[in-house]
Amino acid sequence: MEKRAILYNIAIIFFGIFIEAFPFLMIGVIISSLITVFVKAETIGRFFPEGALRGIPAALVIGFAVPVCECGNIPVARGLLAKGAGPGPVITFLLAAPVFNPIVIIATVAAFPGRPEITWLRVGFTAIIAVVAGALFLGKTNEDVCREEFIRSLDGGVGHDPAKTAIETNGAEGSGGEKVTVRLLEAVFVARDELFYVTRFLAAGALIAALFRTVLPQRWILDLGQGPVWSIVAMIIMAFVVSMCSNVDAFFAAVFAETFTTGSLLAFLVFGPMIDVKAVSMLYSTLKVSAIVRLTLIVLVLTFLLSLAVNIL
Repeated sequence: MEKRAILYNIAIIFFGIFIEAFPFLMIGVIISSLITVFVKAETIGRFFPEGALRGIPAALVIGFAVPVCECGNIPVARGLLAKGAGPGPVITFLLAAPVFNPIVIIATVAAFPGRPEITWLRVGFTAIIAVVAGALFLGKTNEDVCREEFIRSLDGGVGHDPAKTAIETNGAEGSGGEKVTVRLLEAVFVARDELFYVTRFLAAGALIAALFRTVLPQRWILDLGQGPVWSIVAMIIMAFVVSMCSNVDAFFAAVFAETFTTGSLLAFLVFGPMIDVKAVSMLYSTLKVSAIVRLTLIVLVLTFLLSLAVNIL
């Protein structure tokens, strides 16, 4: 009976995470497919030049315009990389977009009434980490940071669709309206392929998170709430394990506002949207393991140091 209860809890948590994240994944896939089909590589290159520092601020700004959490921004980032954006700006976008989302900012204000510093510090720390991480990936190419499978897909080696090719060929010489229709159909095919591919990584991440949340005793984390250092460590672990969507994570963190330090609350609110179990699983659809490890360490160290500064000062 106990095993059945454990399996039931795993299933409930898994479907809770998956259902919460899937709509945002869909939004991200749709945006990615539209970028792939309608936006020229030259345009992306002007906004996100490979190896140029000026692409970093643009990557921060675009986060306000893309209403997706960490699940949806990964397909968007794949689309940007496929169109020739440099890894540096794309990393900045990946890390910043889940918090720079206006919905997330409003939710954070609502979750911590009378404590506006939580919201400002969350946004500020996110910007600092995203800019630094992006700058550290400047000069890297897709070949340096992306998996070979993703690189091959850019040359048509993966996801090639004969039906899509036929539509493109038949509509290439049509009128303006027909060309738009053809492009939209092409976007549908791109979105279909991308959704089928990325969803399996979301499912894997949701399952791993469900296993962690069921097996790992949460009391171990809660007992560390008041220490200036260990409270941060505890909430970083919590953020990684619970894998909560950034649109609602502030309300979860608010539950611990009376028992955990301010720095640890910020660690949860900053680290979680950037790096958690399901995000790491989805990042593996595009990035090499070495790039994921490097990115995780950058985010981990900076989150810890900034949060510790809040607790000490």
